[in-house]
Amino acid sequence: MFSKFVREHAFRHIFSPVEDPAIPRLRPRYINLEMYRNEKAEWAKWAEEQANAELDLSRPLPGGWKPGDETRGKKTGTGRCEEIDFL
Repeated sequence: MFSKFVREHAFRHIFSPVEDPAIPRLRPRYINLEMYRNEKAEWAKWAEEQANAELDLSRPLPGGWKPGDETRGKKTGTGRCEEIDFL
């Protein structure tokens, strides 16, 4: 039952330690050159996009505040900021 659910709802790949004749019936192979090219182009950009995203996270926000900085704003007795002026 569980394996049938996994086979029917798999997004992309199905891995199995043994050959299962039900897999080709439930999930026939689909070949599309355009989808392949689009995915290849997306993966080619992936490393640069991730590096840029990490750089964006490390840059200070407007007003000099940065993630993890709780020195601005009005502090409560618990050490949390109730309000922070980002601009």
